[in-house]
Amino acid sequence: MYEVSSFVAAHGINPEDCSQYKEESSKTHTKTCADIKLMQMYLLQKGEARAMEDIPLNVLDEYISAFLCAGRKKNGEEYSWASLRSFVASLERYLRQRNVYTGSIIKGRDFRKCRSYLEAKKLYYSRGKPRIIGSIDERAVEHLYDTEKLGMGSPVSLINALSLICVQWFRLKTAWELHALQWRDIQILSDEEGREFLACLSPSRRKNADSCERVYATPNRPERNPVAIYRFYASRRPRSMLKPNSPFFLIINVQPSCSDSSIPWFRLHGMGINSLRGVLAELRKQLSDT
Repeated sequence: MYEVSSFVAAHGINPEDCSQYKEESSKTHTKTCADIKLMQMYLLQKGEARAMEDIPLNVLDEYISAFLCAGRKKNGEEYSWASLRSFVASLERYLRQRNVYTGSIIKGRDFRKCRSYLEAKKLYYSRGKPRIIGSIDERAVEHLYDTEKLGMGSPVSLINALSLICVQWFRLKTAWELHALQWRDIQILSDEEGREFLACLSPSRRKNADSCERVYATPNRPERNPVAIYRFYASRRPRSMLKPNSPFFLIINVQPSCSDSSIPWFRLHGMGINSLRGVLAELRKQLSDT
């Protein structure tokens, strides 16, 4: 783990800058520097070498909101709303001290995505965390594929199948985790023997490429083959939504033609938290009723 002093010095954030927060208490001063360090490390992981103050505000909004959505504690748990709000307050203090942004990230127009995420997160915790899908009966899954509630027969069954893969194999069991997924986070890879598998490369589910969650292809069962399901999903997405940072789960088109392969089944927008929560709730119900 990097020491705060050595990290900030290496990235142009020296301790003297942090000491200029004269109005802060010692505890707040320490937390501000630690949060700045954490954000800069995240930027480096994303291939962003610029310091925060050198990044355009609209781009910085994207980075901060992505961090708030994907960030996890060392034990894998999500940060509470209060912790995220406190983290954003540290970034505000830093940007203000650097004379980059004198407004409020929470209330300002320049950080709409960040503000929207925090508001939704606060509402989420005020309602209580939803139940996650528990142990999964393989016979129930088989029945859902047989009745085409899972599979590649329609946009709804396709989203259901992908959601179940995320829940059962990638251990992404809440709407927030599904909402945070980007197209780059789930990929088709091959092992040393040439066997294909679907891998979850989401930052919240792995420490490195070798420890990623995976589910192998099942060529002998093509209707349930996770790799085939993923490829089919890619073919039904709009081309512009195949970019690495595109949302993984997309809104279903209204009454798409299932026979015309030229018409995308999905729209140019990611599914919202409530929609994904509904998908998981319906999956939970179908699995328990079977």
